[in-house]
Amino acid sequence: MKKYILALAIAAGLLPIAGNAKAQYVYSASEELSLFGYLNQRDPRITTALGDNGCVPTSWVNSLNYFQNVNSSYFGSSLVGTSYQDWINTDLTLAGPKYLNTTSASGTSPLAIVPGLESYFSDLGFPGLNITFQKLPSWNQLYQNLVSLSATQLLLVPFESGVGHAVSLVAINWDSTNSAINSFSYVDPENPTTGSLPGSTLTTVPFANYNNGQDTVVAFYYPGTTDGYFIQGSVVVTIPEPSTYALFGLGAIALIVVYRRKVA
Repeated sequence: MKKYILALAIAAGLLPIAGNAKAQYVYSASEELSLFGYLNQRDPRITTALGDNGCVPTSWVNSLNYFQNVNSSYFGSSLVGTSYQDWINTDLTLAGPKYLNTTSASGTSPLAIVPGLESYFSDLGFPGLNITFQKLPSWNQLYQNLVSLSATQLLLVPFESGVGHAVSLVAINWDSTNSAINSFSYVDPENPTTGSLPGSTLTTVPFANYNNGQDTVVAFYYPGTTDGYFIQGSVVVTIPEPSTYALFGLGAIALIVVYRRKVA
């Protein structure tokens, strides 16, 4: 199930310790990968309708698999069904003009995602879900999204001209003293599985906070390329309180707090 670890180093001066202390803050949060879907946007049944531009609805099917599984007592199997064919049907439904309005020519407009999801959930009988768009989210916002048991889609765009992409956020790691190990992980609808094996595959990329004009963005190289990308936005779906309280009793959250002191 959901698990996350928060490691906080003791800051200098808070406790009488010998030598010069250097504060270290390590944040690590991850969803359970096995709860995600592994629908491939290159499936011929999807490309026939959406061409190469089906990443947004397909990554939502994979994210909503997690959301449905971790909140099964709330949704049952209403969000995406239970079979791979159900996932394809859901993908094509979400992509339709009533919801995301995805086309083979232009893909999905970011402006269509929140209202499209609101309409989709409302039609399924779940009108009260919280759906938010975070513009240029920080690593800390992504961490908080994972902690809140959300379904989170990341909208990735290149710094240079090119086509954007959408993926399902699964994990993030951030270390205040060693930026080389900062990374986030996701399920990529272009590469959601390993070979013909069922089950989702995790893609992990190092990231850096990059000043892009007046904005600070989460930047990275797209796997297998030298193309610089950044996270343009994240779309987050959560169950409003007090429904989430029930998840604590179901063991959906495990919290470990570790205090670490690092002495220079």
